[in-house]
Amino acid sequence: MIGRGTRLCENLFGPGKHKTTFQIFDHWGNFEYFDELKKEVAPTRAKSLPEQLFETRIALAEAALAAQDLDAFKLSISLIAADIAALPSECLSIREKWKDIQSMKRDGVLEAFAAATRASLKTVIAPLMVWRDVHGKEPALKFDLLIARLSIATLAKSSDAADLRDQVIDQVSRLPINLQPVLEKLPAIQKAKQKATYVGATTTDLDSLRTELRGIMRYQVNVTGDPAQPRYLDVAEDATEYRFIPHHVKLAGLD
Repeated sequence: MIGRGTRLCENLFGPGKHKTTFQIFDHWGNFEYFDELKKEVAPTRAKSLPEQLFETRIALAEAALAAQDLDAFKLSISLIAADIAALPSECLSIREKWKDIQSMKRDGVLEAFAAATRASLKTVIAPLMVWRDVHGKEPALKFDLLIARLSIATLAKSSDAADLRDQVIDQVSRLPINLQPVLEKLPAIQKAKQKATYVGATTTDLDSLRTELRGIMRYQVNVTGDPAQPRYLDVAEDATEYRFIPHHVKLAGLD
């Protein structure tokens, strides 16, 4: 009956008045019987790394305002502006949103951080970050994201700050100092590995650490443990504990 209902019928209600809808009256509950009353779940779109970073920097600006930290707010706004400026102008999707992008670049718009501006940043500009070229930059961007989250937690005085701090220390500790680019940053690495560095650290302090180390994060050594040995379980069976439960299979259109 659904197939019949979906058949097109032009001019059904007069010239140019085609059939656009149809109704089904399920008197016998067939939809329920054949398990057809399932709620469709909209697929979620995985956000790219630049988009996650951009949204986190917006959240950082909001956290800075909530904490009334002007320096942190100015820093986050400058990072947001730099991300917008890094959008590839030759991309067609970027050109389609050219007016929205230019409106964000006007003097004082980002600094005012009005509600309409925040909404545009989150719904219009953030999805465009997927078009940024991140080839070879993933480790640096992941470190940027981690520091941004740590900055938010620090401003909010959240308990998550300790966990995020430990993640930073763990990543920095995996940098091989025998490589010359890493050795050149040894003082900053040693500073980042000390928990005392993060006591009372401001957003500016954390960002200075980020800019100092983000370029060498690609040299991290991945720590891999011993491969897990297979486990063998000998499960004893007792026939007296067998259970037999009939399962009635419902197939659409078949009994």
